[in-house]
Amino acid sequence: EVVVNDGSSDVDFRVESNGQTHMLFVNGGTDRVGIGNSSPAEELHVAGKVLVEDSFPSIFVRDSGTTLGGVRADGTNKLELKTVTTAPLSFQINSSEKARIDSSGRLLVGTSTSTGVGSSAAAKIQTRFSDIALGISVVRENSVPIIALGRAQGSGSEIVGINQELGQIRFAGADGVDMQSQAAQITCLVDGTPGANDMPGRLVFSTTADGASSPTERLRISSSGHVNIGHTSSAYADSNRGVISLNGSNSSIIDLQTAATSR
Repeated sequence: EVVVNDGSSDVDFRVESNGQTHMLFVNGGTDRVGIGNSSPAEELHVAGKVLVEDSFPSIFVRDSGTTLGGVRADGTNKLELKTVTTAPLSFQINSSEKARIDSSGRLLVGTSTSTGVGSSAAAKIQTRFSDIALGISVVRENSVPIIALGRAQGSGSEIVGINQELGQIRFAGADGVDMQSQAAQITCLVDGTPGANDMPGRLVFSTTADGASSPTERLRISSSGHVNIGHTSSAYADSNRGVISLNGSNSSIIDLQTAATSR
């Protein structure tokens, strides 16, 4: 073997190349190595590009003897940013965490823990913040932005069934204990027998009464366009006429007002 600075003296080592005075530089006083750099700021400081090439090229990070993860190409033109332990993958700006993917595969933005909202289940994507009023926005240029909710009865396109829920929007607030109690919800359900290119649906609007912890249906719009308020169906459910049906526990009232006077 060839040993340079066998006495471990505070002596720098430098290798020049054609046009580069510090092609390889070892700072004997700071125990740092520079490539293309005369003042390495870390144990290894590369001024320029680094290419890692192999059948499965990888760069991994180890902490106290434990490999946490790294960057790897899997040989199928796929680049992996991965952890190899249960440690989360954290994304930081200015040394402050802004988002993370935890060991359960949840994407958490602005928080390191998932909170049950509207139920005890932990969401796969969650944001939490206190500095801005707008949480999520969707903008599409030259066309209509779309938020799509879909359900399948398996990993493929297995058909859903009548009265199955296709999507739900829940509204919840902290009650001093948690945020699992819902104040209101909007639900879409299959409203008939579905088939190929045939998906009848209804919308159900529900609110939670004072003193209750779960919402009750208040209004629904059926697949035929009928509107039921206070109940789920009317005597005209199978008709082709436009129907708005009200059913109250004591009476049904439509209150039309001008200024403060009922009409």
